[in-house]
Amino acid sequence: MMTLAGVFPALVTPLSADGREVDEASLRHLVDRLVDDGVDGLVPCGGTGEFASLTDAERRRVVEVVYDQAGGRVPVVPHTGAGSTAAALRLTCHAAELGCAAVLMTVPYFEPISEAEAADYYAAVAEATRIPIMAYNHPGSTGLRQSTEFLRQLASNIPSLRYVKDSSGDLAQLHDLIAEDPTIRVFSGIDSLFGPALMLGARSAITGGLNFLAPVYVRMLAAARDGELSTVAKLWNAVYPVAELLESRPYNAAVKAGCAAIGHAVGPPRHPARPLAKPDLQELERRLQALWDTTVLELVRR
Repeated sequence: MMTLAGVFPALVTPLSADGREVDEASLRHLVDRLVDDGVDGLVPCGGTGEFASLTDAERRRVVEVVYDQAGGRVPVVPHTGAGSTAAALRLTCHAAELGCAAVLMTVPYFEPISEAEAADYYAAVAEATRIPIMAYNHPGSTGLRQSTEFLRQLASNIPSLRYVKDSSGDLAQLHDLIAEDPTIRVFSGIDSLFGPALMLGARSAITGGLNFLAPVYVRMLAAARDGELSTVAKLWNAVYPVAELLESRPYNAAVKAGCAAIGHAVGPPRHPARPLAKPDLQELERRLQALWDTTVLELVRR
């Protein structure tokens, strides 16, 4: 069984101009472009993929298209978390039947659940399928902060739960998970903390910014693996203004605008979400142009 590691884009879900249909041709192009950029895996139907606005049929189809287009070149790890155990189980079984490498699972949201309920949720899915599970710690969206102790206990009790995507924004917890618990491989989940996470020892990440910043992030990870921390710092200083903007504006709209800015139209966010406001779009384009104009990008090409 493979061990997952590296940078995995949380894929946007390309939509038609009216936002009503998934644009499968654009999705296939996205997969090819990112694989060519050197990413280590693909995560469809996560938060950046607007899973909450997709029907179950759309979620399954997006995963099928991504898995087909990846063609075994990189592992596919769809997000299969849902508002109930039954719904998460249906999506997870579908991913397992396709042959996906693992699944990412947020806990049910809107009405916050307890750690005991979250543990039951993960365990029920694990008991029904052997596919490896990545817990998704995203308290800002779920209302549940999955503590380091809780995640360690999950990994101890559920052998197939081998990974965690940490989007808590808590660098102390990220450090604890990386430094003290080799049983769980940690994927950093916040663009504006990607550089600090590498400095702390993280060697894996799942973020939406990778949809249009993959060459920079891939090079940063390679430099971190080789101990070239000065290169990591130089690249991080160059890309941070863009990463910071993503986290301080409507995130999905900003990521989709970033894709458009590099020439890959992926449509608008699904209604009622709106495209990035014009002033924010202009600021994103300004920061991207500043990034492309820096001589530090020579480091990316090495």
